[in-house]
Amino acid sequence: MQYSLFDFHRHFTTSKKRDDAFYCTSSLDEWLDNGEFYSLGLLLSDKIYLSEDISAITRKLEKLLIGNPNAQIGEIGLDKRFGQSDLQKAFLVDCINLSHKYNRILSIHCVKSYDSLISILKYIEIQEEKETKRTGKIFYRPLTILHGFTSSLEMANLLKKHNIIISINPKFLRTKFFTRILEFDRLGFLIESDWDDISDSGYEEYFDDFINELDQCNLKNFKDINNEYRTVLTNFSSNWRG
Repeated sequence: MQYSLFDFHRHFTTSKKRDDAFYCTSSLDEWLDNGEFYSLGLLLSDKIYLSEDISAITRKLEKLLIGNPNAQIGEIGLDKRFGQSDLQKAFLVDCINLSHKYNRILSIHCVKSYDSLISILKYIEIQEEKETKRTGKIFYRPLTILHGFTSSLEMANLLKKHNIIISINPKFLRTKFFTRILEFDRLGFLIESDWDDISDSGYEEYFDDFINELDQCNLKNFKDINNEYRTVLTNFSSNWRG
């Protein structure tokens, strides 16, 4: 690649895992208890997931987090296309709480559901404030990434107030919000590929083209922020080879 920049969200392929990317999963069959750095995620896009299944999945997730200090959480979240909104919300709340409890990075997926996401974040913050007043316990919020962001600058600012940093991929370049990319740069954002092809063939060209297009916009901050948060992310894993 032309620039040694970190990919903050991509998926596993048949190729060997790279050291310059954060790998996320979105289905149970990708959950590998291999003791290495990986992220456990689930998108509720399949009708087979019932309420009792979600409770069991949450327990399994917590058990894996306890047994694997390098395991993170993601991608999980809300997607209006999938239906089952109550189950999606319940599972997201569980995952955010696990992220805070075990100090794990969290990668959030959100499609046409930002109002619901903000409501959940406010709810959790209120619950944590009540618990702090009751016990004196301070809740530490680990790095939380809203991946695949394609919404407005105003929404990005609102998410930042809730300690969430946005991550954009090449899809963002085709949105109407790309015209305000200099303002997004001042706010701060991460970059990702969201690569999900079966192999890595073409990956480097794809990600490099994305970086080049951003670079042509005369941005001032995105490379420094990329490197800053790479340090934050990699410090979560003693086995990371970044």
